[in-house]
Amino acid sequence: IVVLGAIAVALGWRVPVGGALFGGVTLLLDRPFRIGDWVRIRDYEGQVHGLTLRTTRIMTRDNEWVSIPNKDVAGATVVNLTAGATLRLNVPLPLAYAERVPEARALLLKVMAEHPKVEADPAPVVLVREVNESNLELIMRFYVSDENVKAYPVLTMQLREAAKEALQDAGLAAPYPRQWIYRVDGTPTAPETR
Repeated sequence: IVVLGAIAVALGWRVPVGGALFGGVTLLLDRPFRIGDWVRIRDYEGQVHGLTLRTTRIMTRDNEWVSIPNKDVAGATVVNLTAGATLRLNVPLPLAYAERVPEARALLLKVMAEHPKVEADPAPVVLVREVNESNLELIMRFYVSDENVKAYPVLTMQLREAAKEALQDAGLAAPYPRQWIYRVDGTPTAPETR
């Protein structure tokens, strides 16, 4: 009733509300997020702090307040990061071909188990995502609770650093680019780093 009354008043005054107002009505009916949810809308990611008939207001991780016109929100893909209670994250790590994956996996699982913001259930895993020309790409896959979604960029950086140190302490090498140089007679020389 309030929404219809606002539309009637706006039309009666011939206020140019257009898409923003109807976008707000669409969001109120569709409810892709609630106040307090962490969302990604176009180039913005943050926590929803307000929804009016004209704008959606979010606060980013850098404490920037952003007001997005509802017509833009209604026409965009909205990713709700907290609607599922936990958020799955993947942290990629390179590993040299010569190293053993089971040994690296055991170290990385220990790194994730020791971080207080990594959920134990579902259990973290370490997988080989790609076999590239010069290395293997592992991923540390884990979940964080909706309360820790705000901190997930820092959390992934902390895990990447801890993983690097753990692999290095165990003597597991990270890959480095190699380049083979062939002489005119076709004989290869030793590989050199770029």
